[in-house]
Amino acid sequence: MSVLTRRARPPALQWLASVAQGWAEQPDIWRRLVRPDATGRWVEPLAVNERSEVWLQGWPAGEHVELHDHGGASGALCVVAGQLVETWATGLSAMRLRQRRLDRGAVAAFGPEHVHDVVNAGRTQALTIQVYTPRLVSMTFYGFRRGRGLDPVRTELSDHPVVAPGLLVRR
Repeated sequence: MSVLTRRARPPALQWLASVAQGWAEQPDIWRRLVRPDATGRWVEPLAVNERSEVWLQGWPAGEHVELHDHGGASGALCVVAGQLVETWATGLSAMRLRQRRLDRGAVAAFGPEHVHDVVNAGRTQALTIQVYTPRLVSMTFYGFRRGRGLDPVRTELSDHPVVAPGLLVRR
């Protein structure tokens, strides 16, 4: 697995990346949860506690999520199947967006100021292992205008399944 690095990661982001990669390297735990015929994005929780959560997310071909933050959470994602394209801003005051391709094995970790959108640019479903701390509760979605930057559009509660902390660890 490759770990994407823009610069040296703080220890907390290194930890998040290693957790995502560790779960990615255990397909016997999550492979049976894959929904091969899904027509929209889907999420399956893998581990949840008071401070963090890990989930498997499916991205059918062409599926995407708009520019958004993670409600103050830091996170990491590891692509375990397919290919994604991430467009991101370096922070809420960013005046330009950057883009990168995330191939199978790529690990991206990000802090609480990270704003991005993610698109499955491939022809088959992509799968990611995603880790968040603290747990993902809300996301603010943004519009972007060249020269003006990010504008908040709306805030939504997270659309992943709600699981009581400490009650779930898949084995």
